[in-house]
Amino acid sequence: MRQAKVNGTNTKIVTLDNGLTVIMIHDPKADTISACVGVRYGGAYENPGSEGAAEKLMTGISHLLEHVVLRGTKERSAIDTWKGFRRFTTEDCAETDFEKTMYYFETDRQHFSQKLGILADTIKNAAIAGSSVNDEKKVVVIEKLERDESAETKAFDMVYDLAVEGKEGAESTIGSRETINNIDRDKLVQAYNDNYKPDNAVVAICGSLSQNDMLRKAKKYFGDWKGKAKPRVVSQKFKPEISGRDIVRVNNGSETVSVTYAFEILPAKVLRSKREHMALELISYELKDRLEWAMRLTNGTGTIYHPWIVHDYGREHGLFVVNIKMDPLAGDVEKAKQLLHEELRRTFRGEITKKDLIDHRDSIGIRRIARDTAHNTCDQAIHSLKYFMDTGSPHYHEKFLKELKKITPEYMRKVAAKYLDPDRAMRYTIVPQGYLPAESGTMSDGAGI
Repeated sequence: MRQAKVNGTNTKIVTLDNGLTVIMIHDPKADTISACVGVRYGGAYENPGSEGAAEKLMTGISHLLEHVVLRGTKERSAIDTWKGFRRFTTEDCAETDFEKTMYYFETDRQHFSQKLGILADTIKNAAIAGSSVNDEKKVVVIEKLERDESAETKAFDMVYDLAVEGKEGAESTIGSRETINNIDRDKLVQAYNDNYKPDNAVVAICGSLSQNDMLRKAKKYFGDWKGKAKPRVVSQKFKPEISGRDIVRVNNGSETVSVTYAFEILPAKVLRSKREHMALELISYELKDRLEWAMRLTNGTGTIYHPWIVHDYGREHGLFVVNIKMDPLAGDVEKAKQLLHEELRRTFRGEITKKDLIDHRDSIGIRRIARDTAHNTCDQAIHSLKYFMDTGSPHYHEKFLKELKKITPEYMRKVAAKYLDPDRAMRYTIVPQGYLPAESGTMSDGAGI
Protein backbone atom coordinates (compact mmCIF):
# COMPACT_ATOMS: atom_id res chain seq x y z
CA MET A 1 0.00 0.00 0.00
CA ARG A 2 1.34 3.42 -1.01
CA GLN A 3 0.11 6.68 0.45
CA ALA A 4 0.79 10.36 0.06
CA LYS A 5 -0.39 13.52 1.78
CA VAL A 6 -1.11 16.27 -0.74
CA ASN A 7 0.60 19.59 -0.05
CA GLY A 8 -0.16 19.48 3.67
CA THR A 9 -3.90 19.69 2.97
CA ASN A 10 -6.81 17.68 4.34
CA THR A 11 -6.54 15.24 1.44
CA LYS A 12 -4.66 11.94 1.44
CA ILE A 13 -4.18 9.55 -1.48
CA VAL A 14 -3.63 5.83 -0.91
CA THR A 15 -3.05 3.03 -3.40
CA LEU A 16 -4.28 -0.33 -2.07
CA ASP A 17 -2.45 -3.58 -2.72
CA ASN A 18 -4.91 -4.46 -5.50
CA GLY A 19 -4.05 -1.24 -7.38
CA LEU A 20 -7.14 0.75 -6.41
CA THR A 21 -6.48 4.44 -5.72
CA VAL A 22 -8.39 5.93 -2.77
CA ILE A 23 -8.70 9.70 -2.29
CA MET A 24 -9.74 10.69 1.26
CA ILE A 25 -10.91 14.27 1.89
CA HIS A 26 -11.49 15.14 5.52
CA ASP A 27 -14.04 17.95 6.00
CA PRO A 28 -14.72 18.21 9.75
CA LYS A 29 -17.61 20.66 9.29
CA ALA A 30 -19.54 18.56 6.77
CA ASP A 31 -22.94 17.19 7.77
CA THR A 32 -22.93 14.54 5.05
CA ILE A 33 -20.46 12.03 3.67
CA SER A 34 -20.06 11.09 0.03
CA ALA A 35 -18.31 8.52 -2.11
CA CYS A 36 -17.55 8.52 -5.81
CA VAL A 37 -16.16 5.61 -7.82
CA GLY A 38 -14.59 6.35 -11.19
CA VAL A 39 -13.62 3.74 -13.78
CA ARG A 40 -11.32 4.75 -16.64
CA TYR A 41 -13.67 3.66 -19.38
CA GLY A 42 -15.59 6.02 -21.64
CA GLY A 43 -16.22 6.88 -25.25
CA ALA A 44 -12.53 7.22 -26.08
CA TYR A 45 -11.84 3.52 -25.47
CA GLU A 46 -14.88 1.82 -26.95
CA ASN A 47 -13.57 0.43 -30.22
CA PRO A 48 -9.96 -0.72 -29.90
CA GLY A 49 -8.47 -2.12 -33.06
CA SER A 50 -11.40 -1.27 -35.33
CA GLU A 51 -11.31 1.02 -38.32
CA GLY A 52 -13.64 2.99 -40.55
CA ALA A 53 -17.35 2.26 -40.51
CA ALA A 54 -16.91 -0.68 -38.13
CA GLU A 55 -15.48 1.65 -35.49
CA LYS A 56 -18.82 3.28 -34.73
CA LEU A 57 -20.65 -0.01 -34.18
CA MET A 58 -19.88 -0.01 -30.44
CA THR A 59 -20.19 3.72 -29.84
CA GLY A 60 -22.27 4.09 -26.68
CA ILE A 61 -21.23 0.83 -25.03
CA SER A 62 -19.55 2.54 -22.05
CA HIS A 63 -22.70 4.58 -21.37
CA LEU A 64 -25.00 1.57 -21.78
CA LEU A 65 -22.73 -0.41 -19.45
CA GLU A 66 -23.10 2.34 -16.83
CA HIS A 67 -26.86 1.73 -16.91
CA VAL A 68 -26.66 -2.07 -16.85
CA VAL A 69 -24.13 -2.21 -13.98
CA LEU A 70 -26.80 -0.73 -11.69
CA ARG A 71 -29.23 -3.53 -12.56
CA GLY A 72 -28.24 -6.10 -9.97
CA THR A 73 -25.28 -8.18 -8.85
CA LYS A 74 -24.53 -11.88 -8.52
CA GLU A 75 -26.00 -11.89 -5.00
CA ARG A 76 -28.37 -8.91 -5.10
CA SER A 77 -31.48 -8.60 -7.28
CA ALA A 78 -31.96 -5.72 -9.66
CA ILE A 79 -34.70 -4.15 -7.54
CA ASP A 80 -32.70 -4.53 -4.31
CA THR A 81 -29.67 -2.94 -5.96
CA TRP A 82 -31.79 -0.09 -7.26
CA LYS A 83 -33.46 0.52 -3.90
CA GLY A 84 -30.18 0.27 -2.04
CA PHE A 85 -28.50 2.75 -4.37
CA ARG A 86 -31.37 5.27 -4.27
CA ARG A 87 -32.42 5.22 -0.60
CA PHE A 88 -30.94 7.11 2.37
CA THR A 89 -29.31 9.65 0.11
CA THR A 90 -29.49 13.33 -0.70
CA GLU A 91 -27.90 12.78 -4.09
CA ASP A 92 -27.02 9.78 -6.21
CA CYS A 93 -26.20 9.42 -9.84
CA ALA A 94 -24.00 7.84 -12.47
CA GLU A 95 -22.53 9.41 -15.58
CA THR A 96 -20.22 8.58 -18.47
CA ASP A 97 -18.00 10.92 -20.45
CA PHE A 98 -15.22 10.37 -22.96
CA GLU A 99 -12.64 9.01 -20.53
CA LYS A 100 -14.45 7.67 -17.48
CA THR A 101 -17.63 6.38 -15.89
CA MET A 102 -18.58 7.57 -12.40
CA TYR A 103 -21.01 6.35 -9.73
CA TYR A 104 -21.59 8.49 -6.64
CA PHE A 105 -23.85 9.16 -3.67
CA GLU A 106 -24.20 11.48 -0.68
CA THR A 107 -25.71 10.33 2.62
CA ASP A 108 -25.38 10.72 6.40
CA ARG A 109 -22.83 9.00 8.62
CA GLN A 110 -25.40 6.51 9.89
CA HIS A 111 -26.03 5.00 6.45
CA PHE A 112 -22.63 5.55 4.81
CA SER A 113 -21.25 2.05 5.41
CA GLN A 114 -24.42 0.44 4.09
CA LYS A 115 -24.41 2.60 0.97
CA LEU A 116 -20.69 2.11 0.31
CA GLY A 117 -21.11 -1.66 0.61
CA ILE A 118 -23.94 -1.67 -1.92
CA LEU A 119 -22.00 0.53 -4.34
CA ALA A 120 -18.89 -1.64 -4.02
CA ASP A 121 -20.90 -4.81 -4.65
CA THR A 122 -22.49 -3.16 -7.67
CA ILE A 123 -19.17 -2.17 -9.21
CA LYS A 124 -17.34 -5.43 -8.43
CA ASN A 125 -20.05 -8.00 -9.12
CA ALA A 126 -22.43 -6.68 -11.78
CA ALA A 127 -24.71 -9.44 -13.10
CA ILE A 128 -25.30 -7.90 -16.56
CA ALA A 129 -28.41 -9.99 -17.14
CA GLY A 130 -29.79 -10.24 -20.66
CA SER A 131 -33.19 -8.85 -19.65
CA SER A 132 -31.50 -5.84 -18.04
CA VAL A 133 -29.54 -5.19 -21.22
CA ASN A 134 -32.72 -5.08 -23.31
CA ASP A 135 -34.50 -2.87 -20.76
CA GLU A 136 -31.67 -0.37 -20.51
CA LYS A 137 -31.27 -0.17 -24.29
CA LYS A 138 -34.81 1.21 -24.41
CA VAL A 139 -34.00 3.70 -21.64
CA VAL A 140 -30.87 4.91 -23.44
CA VAL A 141 -32.70 5.28 -26.76
CA ILE A 142 -35.28 7.49 -25.03
CA GLU A 143 -32.43 9.47 -23.46
CA LYS A 144 -30.96 9.88 -26.94
CA LEU A 145 -34.27 11.14 -28.33
CA GLU A 146 -34.55 13.64 -25.48
CA ARG A 147 -31.05 14.91 -26.28
CA ASP A 148 -32.02 15.38 -29.92
CA GLU A 149 -34.89 17.67 -28.90
CA SER A 150 -32.34 20.13 -27.49
CA ALA A 151 -30.75 22.25 -30.22
CA GLU A 152 -27.65 23.06 -28.20
CA THR A 153 -27.05 19.43 -27.21
CA LYS A 154 -27.64 18.33 -30.77
CA ALA A 155 -25.17 20.97 -31.92
CA PHE A 156 -22.45 19.54 -29.68
CA ASP A 157 -23.20 16.00 -30.84
CA MET A 158 -23.02 17.01 -34.49
CA VAL A 159 -19.79 19.00 -34.08
CA TYR A 160 -18.28 15.96 -32.39
CA ASP A 161 -19.63 13.79 -35.20
CA LEU A 162 -17.96 15.99 -37.83
CA ALA A 163 -14.68 16.35 -35.94
CA VAL A 164 -13.83 12.79 -34.92
CA GLU A 165 -12.51 10.16 -37.30
CA GLY A 166 -14.76 7.16 -37.86
CA LYS A 167 -17.68 8.60 -35.85
CA GLU A 168 -19.86 9.82 -38.71
CA GLY A 169 -23.47 9.18 -37.71
CA ALA A 170 -22.50 7.81 -34.29
CA GLU A 171 -22.18 11.14 -32.47
CA SER A 172 -20.94 11.46 -28.89
CA THR A 173 -20.60 9.03 -25.99
CA ILE A 174 -24.31 8.18 -25.90
CA GLY A 175 -24.12 6.73 -29.42
CA SER A 176 -26.95 6.55 -31.95
CA ARG A 177 -30.01 4.31 -32.07
CA GLU A 178 -28.16 2.08 -34.55
CA THR A 179 -25.04 1.68 -32.42
CA ILE A 180 -27.01 1.22 -29.18
CA ASN A 181 -29.12 -1.56 -30.69
CA ASN A 182 -25.99 -3.21 -32.10
CA ILE A 183 -24.59 -3.83 -28.59
CA ASP A 184 -25.41 -7.24 -27.13
CA ARG A 185 -24.81 -8.81 -23.72
CA ASP A 186 -21.59 -10.55 -24.76
CA LYS A 187 -20.04 -7.21 -25.79
CA LEU A 188 -21.09 -5.62 -22.50
CA VAL A 189 -19.68 -8.50 -20.45
CA GLN A 190 -16.39 -8.26 -22.34
CA ALA A 191 -16.21 -4.49 -21.80
CA TYR A 192 -17.00 -4.96 -18.10
CA ASN A 193 -14.38 -7.68 -17.62
CA ASP A 194 -11.73 -5.71 -19.50
CA ASN A 195 -12.23 -2.37 -17.73
CA TYR A 196 -13.97 -2.66 -14.35
CA LYS A 197 -10.86 -3.62 -12.38
CA PRO A 198 -9.24 -2.03 -9.30
CA ASP A 199 -6.09 -0.88 -11.08
CA ASN A 200 -8.32 1.01 -13.53
CA ALA A 201 -10.44 2.74 -10.88
CA VAL A 202 -10.38 5.51 -8.27
CA VAL A 203 -12.54 5.91 -5.15
CA ALA A 204 -12.99 9.34 -3.54
CA ILE A 205 -14.52 9.73 -0.08
CA CYS A 206 -15.33 13.10 1.49
CA GLY A 207 -16.85 13.91 4.87
CA SER A 208 -16.25 14.35 8.57
CA LEU A 209 -15.02 10.78 9.09
CA SER A 210 -11.35 10.54 9.95
CA GLN A 211 -9.11 9.48 7.10
CA ASN A 212 -8.24 6.33 9.01
CA ASP A 213 -11.94 5.41 9.12
CA MET A 214 -12.30 6.18 5.42
CA LEU A 215 -9.33 3.94 4.64
CA ARG A 216 -10.70 1.10 6.77
CA LYS A 217 -14.03 1.23 4.95
CA ALA A 218 -12.36 1.39 1.55
CA LYS A 219 -10.31 -1.70 2.40
CA LYS A 220 -13.35 -3.51 3.82
CA TYR A 221 -15.53 -3.04 0.75
CA PHE A 222 -13.01 -2.78 -2.09
CA GLY A 223 -9.94 -4.64 -0.77
CA ASP A 224 -11.10 -7.99 -2.19
CA TRP A 225 -11.62 -6.57 -5.69
CA LYS A 226 -9.35 -8.65 -7.94
CA GLY A 227 -7.93 -8.58 -11.44
CA LYS A 228 -6.13 -6.24 -13.77
CA ALA A 229 -7.63 -4.18 -16.55
CA LYS A 230 -6.84 -4.86 -20.17
CA PRO A 231 -4.54 -2.15 -21.59
CA ARG A 232 -6.67 0.63 -23.02
CA VAL A 233 -6.44 1.57 -26.68
CA VAL A 234 -7.52 5.06 -27.70
CA SER A 235 -10.04 4.80 -30.52
CA GLN A 236 -10.99 8.45 -30.91
CA LYS A 237 -8.85 10.76 -32.99
CA PHE A 238 -9.82 14.17 -34.27
CA LYS A 239 -9.71 14.74 -38.00
CA PRO A 240 -6.60 16.67 -38.95
CA GLU A 241 -8.53 19.65 -40.35
CA ILE A 242 -12.06 20.86 -39.60
CA SER A 243 -11.40 24.61 -39.77
CA GLY A 244 -13.37 26.93 -42.00
CA ARG A 245 -16.44 24.71 -42.37
CA ASP A 246 -19.70 26.67 -42.16
CA ILE A 247 -22.79 24.49 -42.01
CA VAL A 248 -26.52 24.99 -41.49
CA ARG A 249 -28.89 22.12 -40.82
CA VAL A 250 -32.57 21.84 -39.96
CA ASN A 251 -33.76 20.22 -36.74
CA ASN A 252 -37.47 19.47 -37.00
CA GLY A 253 -37.82 19.12 -33.24
CA SER A 254 -36.38 22.52 -32.33
CA GLU A 255 -37.93 25.99 -32.06
CA THR A 256 -34.62 27.80 -31.51
CA VAL A 257 -31.56 28.64 -33.54
CA SER A 258 -28.33 27.18 -32.16
CA VAL A 259 -24.96 28.48 -33.35
CA THR A 260 -21.80 26.62 -32.38
CA TYR A 261 -18.23 27.76 -33.01
CA ALA A 262 -15.48 25.17 -32.71
CA PHE A 263 -11.83 26.31 -32.62
CA GLU A 264 -8.99 23.86 -33.04
CA ILE A 265 -6.45 23.80 -30.22
CA LEU A 266 -3.65 21.48 -29.15
CA PRO A 267 -4.62 20.08 -25.73
CA ALA A 268 -1.38 18.15 -25.35
CA LYS A 269 0.37 21.51 -25.10
CA VAL A 270 -2.45 23.25 -23.24
CA LEU A 271 -2.70 20.56 -20.59
CA ARG A 272 1.07 20.51 -20.07
CA SER A 273 0.88 24.24 -19.44
CA LYS A 274 -1.67 24.81 -16.70
CA ARG A 275 -1.26 28.55 -17.19
CA GLU A 276 -2.43 28.25 -20.79
CA HIS A 277 -5.43 26.24 -19.66
CA MET A 278 -6.22 28.92 -17.06
CA ALA A 279 -5.84 31.64 -19.69
CA LEU A 280 -8.37 29.86 -21.89
CA GLU A 281 -10.74 29.65 -18.93
CA LEU A 282 -10.36 33.40 -18.31
CA ILE A 283 -10.97 34.04 -22.01
CA SER A 284 -14.16 31.99 -21.79
CA TYR A 285 -15.49 34.26 -19.01
CA GLU A 286 -14.77 37.42 -21.02
CA LEU A 287 -16.28 35.85 -24.12
CA LYS A 288 -19.49 34.90 -22.31
CA ASP A 289 -19.89 38.49 -21.03
CA ARG A 290 -19.32 39.97 -24.48
CA LEU A 291 -21.67 37.57 -26.23
CA GLU A 292 -24.48 38.11 -23.74
CA TRP A 293 -24.15 41.86 -24.23
CA ALA A 294 -24.17 41.45 -28.02
CA MET A 295 -27.40 39.47 -27.72
CA ARG A 296 -29.04 42.34 -25.84
CA LEU A 297 -28.04 44.81 -28.57
CA THR A 298 -30.05 42.80 -31.12
CA ASN A 299 -33.20 42.88 -28.95
CA GLY A 300 -33.07 39.15 -29.13
CA THR A 301 -33.37 36.57 -26.40
CA GLY A 302 -30.87 33.82 -26.07
CA THR A 303 -28.60 31.74 -23.92
CA ILE A 304 -24.80 31.71 -24.03
CA TYR A 305 -23.46 28.41 -22.78
CA HIS A 306 -20.15 28.71 -21.03
CA PRO A 307 -17.38 27.80 -23.50
CA TRP A 308 -15.64 24.48 -22.90
CA ILE A 309 -12.73 22.44 -24.17
CA VAL A 310 -13.10 18.96 -25.63
CA HIS A 311 -10.11 16.97 -26.84
CA ASP A 312 -9.34 13.69 -28.48
CA TYR A 313 -7.83 11.10 -26.26
CA GLY A 314 -4.35 11.01 -27.59
CA ARG A 315 -4.54 14.65 -26.39
CA GLU A 316 -3.09 15.70 -29.72
CA HIS A 317 -5.93 17.87 -30.98
CA GLY A 318 -8.97 19.46 -29.48
CA LEU A 319 -11.73 22.02 -29.75
CA PHE A 320 -12.61 25.15 -27.83
CA VAL A 321 -16.40 25.15 -28.23
CA VAL A 322 -18.84 28.07 -27.91
CA ASN A 323 -22.59 27.49 -28.17
CA ILE A 324 -25.28 30.15 -28.49
CA LYS A 325 -29.04 29.49 -28.51
CA MET A 326 -31.43 32.17 -29.89
CA ASP A 327 -35.17 32.63 -30.35
CA PRO A 328 -35.73 33.48 -34.05
CA LEU A 329 -39.07 35.15 -33.25
CA ALA A 330 -37.65 37.60 -30.72
CA GLY A 331 -34.95 39.39 -32.69
CA ASP A 332 -32.84 39.67 -35.82
CA VAL A 333 -30.93 36.38 -35.83
CA GLU A 334 -28.71 37.26 -38.79
CA LYS A 335 -27.68 40.54 -37.18
CA ALA A 336 -27.05 38.70 -33.92
CA LYS A 337 -24.81 36.18 -35.68
CA GLN A 338 -22.83 39.00 -37.27
CA LEU A 339 -22.39 40.74 -33.90
CA LEU A 340 -21.42 37.47 -32.25
CA HIS A 341 -18.71 36.88 -34.84
CA GLU A 342 -17.32 40.36 -34.27
CA GLU A 343 -17.27 39.85 -30.50
CA LEU A 344 -15.40 36.61 -31.01
CA ARG A 345 -12.82 38.50 -33.07
CA ARG A 346 -12.43 41.18 -30.39
CA THR A 347 -12.12 38.66 -27.57
CA PHE A 348 -9.56 36.49 -29.33
CA ARG A 349 -7.53 39.52 -30.40
CA GLY A 350 -7.09 40.00 -26.69
CA GLU A 351 -9.14 43.19 -26.28
CA ILE A 352 -9.37 42.70 -22.54
CA THR A 353 -8.40 45.24 -19.91
CA LYS A 354 -6.49 44.61 -16.71
CA LYS A 355 -9.68 45.37 -14.77
CA ASP A 356 -11.60 42.75 -16.81
CA LEU A 357 -8.88 40.22 -16.09
CA ILE A 358 -8.92 40.91 -12.34
CA ASP A 359 -12.73 40.70 -12.27
CA HIS A 360 -12.79 37.34 -14.07
CA ARG A 361 -9.92 36.04 -11.98
CA ASP A 362 -11.77 36.94 -8.79
CA SER A 363 -15.00 35.43 -10.12
CA ILE A 364 -13.29 32.11 -10.82
CA GLY A 365 -11.62 32.19 -7.42
CA ILE A 366 -14.90 32.93 -5.63
CA ARG A 367 -16.64 30.06 -7.38
CA ARG A 368 -13.87 27.61 -6.56
CA ILE A 369 -13.60 28.74 -2.95
CA ALA A 370 -17.38 28.55 -2.57
CA ARG A 371 -17.43 25.02 -3.90
CA ASP A 372 -14.59 23.83 -1.70
CA THR A 373 -15.78 25.58 1.47
CA ALA A 374 -19.54 25.00 1.21
CA HIS A 375 -19.01 21.55 2.78
CA ASN A 376 -20.85 19.91 -0.11
CA THR A 377 -19.16 16.56 0.18
CA CYS A 378 -20.54 15.19 -3.07
CA ASP A 379 -19.18 18.09 -5.12
CA GLN A 380 -15.80 17.83 -3.40
CA ALA A 381 -15.55 14.07 -3.97
CA ILE A 382 -16.59 14.30 -7.63
CA HIS A 383 -14.32 17.26 -8.37
CA SER A 384 -11.29 15.69 -6.71
CA LEU A 385 -11.84 12.38 -8.49
CA LYS A 386 -12.31 14.01 -11.91
CA TYR A 387 -9.23 16.17 -11.54
CA PHE A 388 -7.13 13.29 -10.26
CA MET A 389 -8.15 11.06 -13.16
CA ASP A 390 -7.37 13.86 -15.63
CA THR A 391 -4.08 15.10 -14.18
CA GLY A 392 -2.84 12.63 -11.57
CA SER A 393 -3.35 14.93 -8.58
CA PRO A 394 -6.32 16.50 -6.78
CA HIS A 395 -7.01 20.18 -7.31
CA TYR A 396 -6.89 22.82 -4.59
CA HIS A 397 -8.15 26.37 -4.85
CA GLU A 398 -5.21 27.85 -2.92
CA LYS A 399 -2.66 26.65 -5.48
CA PHE A 400 -5.00 27.44 -8.34
CA LEU A 401 -5.52 31.05 -7.25
CA LYS A 402 -1.79 31.54 -6.79
CA GLU A 403 -1.13 30.44 -10.37
CA LEU A 404 -4.11 32.41 -11.64
CA LYS A 405 -2.61 35.67 -10.38
CA LYS A 406 0.39 35.21 -12.66
CA ILE A 407 -1.75 35.60 -15.78
CA THR A 408 -1.70 39.03 -17.44
CA PRO A 409 -3.73 40.55 -20.31
CA GLU A 410 -0.60 40.27 -22.45
CA TYR A 411 -0.35 36.56 -21.71
CA MET A 412 -4.03 36.07 -22.57
CA ARG A 413 -3.48 37.81 -25.93
CA LYS A 414 -0.55 35.49 -26.59
CA VAL A 415 -2.62 32.37 -25.84
CA ALA A 416 -5.57 33.63 -27.91
CA ALA A 417 -3.30 34.35 -30.87
CA LYS A 418 -1.72 30.92 -30.52
CA TYR A 419 -4.89 28.83 -30.44
CA LEU A 420 -8.03 30.79 -31.28
CA ASP A 421 -8.83 32.39 -34.62
CA PRO A 422 -12.55 32.96 -35.34
CA ASP A 423 -11.91 33.18 -39.07
CA ARG A 424 -10.66 29.59 -39.02
CA ALA A 425 -13.37 28.23 -36.75
CA MET A 426 -15.95 25.69 -37.83
CA ARG A 427 -19.42 27.21 -37.46
CA TYR A 428 -22.37 24.87 -37.13
CA THR A 429 -25.88 26.33 -37.10
CA ILE A 430 -29.06 24.39 -36.35
CA VAL A 431 -32.35 26.04 -37.31
CA PRO A 432 -36.00 25.04 -36.84
CA GLN A 433 -38.14 23.79 -39.72
CA GLY A 434 -39.29 26.68 -41.90
CA TYR A 435 -36.50 29.05 -40.87
CA LEU A 436 -34.45 30.10 -43.89
CA PRO A 437 -31.20 31.98 -43.17
CA ALA A 438 -30.46 35.00 -45.31
CA GLU A 439 -26.99 33.66 -46.08
CA SER A 440 -26.40 30.93 -48.63
CA GLY A 441 -23.61 29.06 -50.35
CA THR A 442 -21.20 27.50 -47.86
CA MET A 443 -23.61 28.32 -45.05
CA SER A 444 -25.80 25.33 -45.90
CA ASP A 445 -25.15 21.76 -46.86
CA GLY A 446 -28.85 21.20 -47.43
CA ALA A 447 -29.06 18.44 -44.83
CA GLY A 448 -31.69 17.81 -42.22
CA ILE A 449 -31.20 16.13 -38.85
